[in-house]
This record gives sequence, C-alpha cells and structure tokens, in this order.
Amino acid sequence: MSVIFPSSFSFIGQQISTPSLGLGIIQLPNRNFFQSIGDFFAERSGKQRVSYMVLTTNEIQVLHFQGTDCIGSSNIAKDSIESITFGDGSTSDRLVSFTEINVEACISLNKKGIKKFKSHYFKLMPALLGLNTSQINNIADITWAKASKTTSVDTLKSWNEAIQVAKKAELEAIKQAELEAEAIKQAELEAEATKQAELEAKDVL
Repeated sequence: MSVIFPSSFSFIGQQISTPSLGLGIIQLPNRNFFQSIGDFFAERSGKQRVSYMVLTTNEIQVLHFQGTDCIGSSNIAKDSIESITFGDGSTSDRLVSFTEINVEACISLNKKGIKKFKSHYFKLMPALLGLNTSQINNIADITWAKASKTTSVDTLKSWNEAIQVAKKAELEAIKQAELEAEAIKQAELEAEATKQAELEAKDVL
C-alpha cells in the first residue's frame, strides 16, 4: 500500500512518481569546505539541508533537500540489489541512535557475465525536532516519520530475504543444469564406447 505523506513532508511526495512504501531520514553525505559554508548560511535563513531515503515499489530513492527545494537525487533499482545488511549505531555523544544499512548493488555486467558492484551506506535516523526536521513543527508528523522509518527497515529486510531466496534458487538451478549436462555428456560417451565396441566386435568376426 502506498504511503500518504503528511503535510510536513508533502514536499517530498511531490518528487515521487511511483507508489512509495516508506520514508527514512539519512545522515547527510560529506560536504567540502565551500559547500559547508553554503549550508551554514542556508540554515541561518531557515533552509536546512536534509537528505531522505524513500522506498518505492521498485527502487530506493535518495533525495537531498535545502529546505523544501530538491537539490539532488539518486536511485538504486530494486532488481539491481544483491544484498542488504543491517546494523545499529549511535552518534558520538550517544544521544541519537540510528540503523546502519549497507546496500550492495550491481552497476554493470560485462560480456563474460562478470558483475561490477557498488556499495551504498546509509544511516537511517529518527526525525528529531530542531536537528534534522527544523521545518517540521507538527509532533504528529514526526511520530509518523519515526513509524515510517521502521517500516522502511522492515521492508528492506523483506527485500533482502526475497533476494537471497531467489539467489539460492538460481544457484541450485545452475547446479542442476550442470549435473544434467554432465549426465548427458556421460551418456553420450557411454553410447560412443558401446558403438565402438560393437564395431570392433564385427571386425573380429
């Protein structure tokens, strides 16, 4: 069922074109010195820079906002994901706990069938008034965001379980195909050996 974003998060919903399943607030990516200066003045003007992870039915979307203006985005297709691992962490002051998520995704496949992977690391945090949700004044919406974060983690865990089951089934199918190919090859060798033996027997007669 698609998520309906509450009013405080409606600016995120406007960027999503497919049904969404969950929302998480992620720690901001590293910024260089000049970008940090821009962030400082933007925050003073009330436009804090916050990044979000949005799960849709077929991908993970990462959206970067300056206030309510989207300044960048990226996505990870669900069918490119090879594995998702999870962990728990907290900030250095131990005041904020978060869920660590590491997504391993395939980004290319060469002619030999060899895959190239890229790791995506996220820290999903709760919505904290005055820290990463300064533009949100509705406590009910912050509570909604916390529940949606939990839904996001649970959804990603179910994705990973399904991915691992599919990978296991694929490996078993490959192994079975190899066994069948080996059996056919062995049968052909035996048939050839029998034929050769019959020809040799005729020559003797």
